[in-house]
Amino acid sequence: MAIVLSAPVEAEPHSTSRTSNGPANLATIRAAVIAAIKDAGYLHVPEGRRDHTTPAETLRLHDLD
Repeated sequence: MAIVLSAPVEAEPHSTSRTSNGPANLATIRAAVIAAIKDAGYLHVPEGRRDHTTPAETLRLHDLD
């Protein structure tokens, strides 16, 4: 005898972040962050992201401190 548990099926969320201009805007922001990290002298983007995790460090990265 098999026991079958069924969960209620929920509808997909109607998120609009992946439609219209959202993807292009996020790609532009991502490219700007990568460029800033490379301009700061980092060879590897993940290392630069780890080093700039607080707001103050991020402002320093963009010479806004």
